[in-house]
Amino acid sequence: MTRDTGTEVKADPRTFLSDLTFEEMDSDPYPRFKRMRAECPIAYFEPYDQWFVSLWDDCFTLGKDRSMLASKITEHVFGPSILSADGDLHKDLHQAVDPPLRPRQVPNYTDNFIRPAVRRYIEELKPLGRADASLDLLEKVSVAIVGDVMGLTGVDDDRRQDWFHALAGSLADVFDDDEWKRRAELTIEDSNQYFRKRIEELTVAPDGSLLSHMIHGDLNGRPPRTFDDLIGTLRVLITGGFQEPGHACAATLYGLLQNPDQMEAVKANPDQLMSPALQEGLRWLPPLSQTEKIITKEITLHGMTFPVGTEFVLLIPSANYDESRFENPEKFDIFRTKKDNASFGFGLHHCSGHALARHLGAIVLREVIEALPNLRLDPDREPVITGFMLRGVRNLPVVWDV
Repeated sequence: MTRDTGTEVKADPRTFLSDLTFEEMDSDPYPRFKRMRAECPIAYFEPYDQWFVSLWDDCFTLGKDRSMLASKITEHVFGPSILSADGDLHKDLHQAVDPPLRPRQVPNYTDNFIRPAVRRYIEELKPLGRADASLDLLEKVSVAIVGDVMGLTGVDDDRRQDWFHALAGSLADVFDDDEWKRRAELTIEDSNQYFRKRIEELTVAPDGSLLSHMIHGDLNGRPPRTFDDLIGTLRVLITGGFQEPGHACAATLYGLLQNPDQMEAVKANPDQLMSPALQEGLRWLPPLSQTEKIITKEITLHGMTFPVGTEFVLLIPSANYDESRFENPEKFDIFRTKKDNASFGFGLHHCSGHALARHLGAIVLREVIEALPNLRLDPDREPVITGFMLRGVRNLPVVWDV
């Protein structure tokens, strides 16, 4: 494949990222991405031995190319999973996961437990008049509901959150911290014990949950899937599935609270504007910052030839801020012209839970905005946004009228 978008390469691709630190990646990589798009659209990052790709067109083309292989970079935390699989194994894992999460199926959960669960969490906080919307509400709701959809009976909210934080922290641990490794090891041991027993139960007595479908769905005459078949993908669901709805809600709520005119418009017309608001929140601050691909054939990009086996990191936030696709990309704007963004990935590895994340996010945001009068940013505490591989509004202090 040969590709040349016409973007002039003004800097040395092999040295452009030589001064990039993990601290910069964790705190705010957006200025660097902007420079990349303007000066060096593809650049080598030596600590990962990977090439970072910054432009929408390049990310889209590489992400959609079916000849690309998935990177194995996540296997140090998840083991073999739907993220790192290719070919027949990847197809089988999608057949196990996708059907209960398809757009037509997701609304079936709404009246059963999504809306009542959201209201229960809000009512607990409502008399307080202030909270960290990310930690005290949005993350808890996301972890609780996605866990229920998965069928994690017997696992309370605190244990689910512990699993999520340990696996997500270890996956995003660019600083190689021993504490995150220890937490991940304990979580893997604890969750393994739970899933071994739960999969044995559901193998004998299916219950209609996502986990039950993962065991029994679309087998085509083969025996039920086992713990060994599913555990890596279950860790992916705990990390990405628990995270995405909560982080999408937090990003959208933060954007709306910074733009009172847009918040008032959403309040006045939630049926029409809640979905565009959430879509913009996902574009503006995507929960996942990268997806990795390994090329299986020689390609030429921007005048450089890359041999078979080269790994590319497709920078989702940079693609979502590409000025050639999104006007004034740094601005949160729910009224911008509707265009697809890269927040749920590309091609065969597009996120299976995208419909659930959007549907859950729209319900949660509507309930929060309608239930908490005069909701606004806390003037005494600053929001905190961090993370590279998994980025989000970690803390979103808010107040409301009691």
